[in-house]
Amino acid sequence: MPTNTQDHQRYEDVIIKEVTTVDAGGWVGIMTEEHGEIRCKSNLRTKLKLKKGWEGDLTVWVNPKSNTVCVAFDQKAWKATGADAMPHGQWSLSADIDSINPYESEGFVYLIREKSTGKGYVGKKSYWNYSKGNRVRQSNWKTYASSGVDTAQKVSDNPDEFEYTILAEAPDKSALNYLEVLWQIKLEVLTSVNHEGEKLYYNKTLGSEKWMLTKAFIEEYNAKSNV
Repeated sequence: MPTNTQDHQRYEDVIIKEVTTVDAGGWVGIMTEEHGEIRCKSNLRTKLKLKKGWEGDLTVWVNPKSNTVCVAFDQKAWKATGADAMPHGQWSLSADIDSINPYESEGFVYLIREKSTGKGYVGKKSYWNYSKGNRVRQSNWKTYASSGVDTAQKVSDNPDEFEYTILAEAPDKSALNYLEVLWQIKLEVLTSVNHEGEKLYYNKTLGSEKWMLTKAFIEEYNAKSNV
């Protein structure tokens, strides 16, 4: 059992023997071989497809009100907290970066790439949450999915099917906005295509600007670039 109620832990090789019926609070009991009963919200059980005979790894937390072990909604949360926490969360650092300074910087520009297709998304993430213009606490940057609607859903559904890389770190908001656009242009996220003419990035915009480029323009642009 996790010993710190603020931490998330990863249970490996969980085998589910039974799932109880939903109680009045919307919870079910996930009965496991090695870890006993783990409580789980019914909608989360459905999302994770947890049922009798299921085998795999689960992220859990302890409900401080009841000291009960529960399945965590964020299955990547163990990367940010707990005994097995990773210093950069899910992120690896690009070859150009030796280290990051979350408490001294504003945020970073990232690349999320889908392993099976090679398609990527370049965006930005602040280390901080703000209230009335003031920093109030660190954000969820260690387990952040993406600001791109399509990418965020894909990452949420299959987080282990992606690679997460920090490309650059920014000292303030202006620099963060600039570096995001700089890297998006550098990697040609709106025009890069594969041999079949399919886009290599999920990005549909540069920064906050919407550049809905047509397929005809992309083909013409790439034809001229290859001359």
